[in-house]
Amino acid sequence: MAFVGSLYVPRNASVTNRSSRSIKGCRGPVVNLADGSSSAVTGVPQSRSEPSYTYYEGNSWGVQVEGKTVLVDPIVTDLQFGNTTIYNQKKRFFSNEDDPREVLPTPDLILISQSLPDHLHLPTMRAFDRTTRIVSTATAAEMLEDEGFSNVKAIKFGERTTELQGEVEVLATAGPILGPPWQLPENGYLTTLKKSGIKIFYEPHSQPQPGALDGLHADVIVAAYDRSVFTPINYLLVAGKEGAVEGAKQLKAKKLFLINNESLSSTGLLKSFVKATGSPKDVETAAKTAGIELEIINPKPKAAQSLELEDTAKTA
Repeated sequence: MAFVGSLYVPRNASVTNRSSRSIKGCRGPVVNLADGSSSAVTGVPQSRSEPSYTYYEGNSWGVQVEGKTVLVDPIVTDLQFGNTTIYNQKKRFFSNEDDPREVLPTPDLILISQSLPDHLHLPTMRAFDRTTRIVSTATAAEMLEDEGFSNVKAIKFGERTTELQGEVEVLATAGPILGPPWQLPENGYLTTLKKSGIKIFYEPHSQPQPGALDGLHADVIVAAYDRSVFTPINYLLVAGKEGAVEGAKQLKAKKLFLINNESLSSTGLLKSFVKATGSPKDVETAAKTAGIELEIINPKPKAAQSLELEDTAKTA
């Protein structure tokens, strides 16, 4: 149900699911969110000397690199489309009483992949300093500038930007078209951490445009495991396991961080029209069927995890 917002409304692989065992490349606990069997890092993640990934439920996540924080599609308080009668979504690890400035690390850079509220969540964004550096789609940039943000850069597919004094490079890729056919595609992002060389790919629907990933490589991808469909017209919102595994295969990724929506609670009229299916185990099976070696990580929210890879797995 996390992906209702994807609908255009006018306007050898193993799933880590253990309570105490670490996995290669991850310093922190890796658990299945459904059982929550290992302890989570609570509060704001502390600065780490190595690149790390932290999940914040739904589409929201972040990276810490060289003492700086990149937030992607940050959402803390309730997500709504229209109003609570139409659609309202609550998180388990955050609440409406939370101040984003207290429960998220202070961002040095924010990436916004789409202009719909499950990616550009204005109630959360309004808590941040208006001079915060933001990279987004053109439509999202206009909305942010209307809110008083003064340091926004809009990029479209094929364009790249270097940020954080050269420490991060962001390449926009062509994602789905969520509106009329003449509308520009939404963004996916291939983010390169320049010092480590680690490349992270994220396109929340796992529906890149044909050819959008040709010639690209990523070490890590962030993708949803659940397939979401708007049932009245059988419209695919999120590709789920198929899109996640196909993206990992095409990009030759070695690590997949799952977008996990089991903890999200949704109400409203739209809820009955969206069918979501899939599980982390389904992704494991799909990866094996595809014949790819992929470390599949089902992260616990707020628990920082290392992004470091074995040297042989890093991008040349």
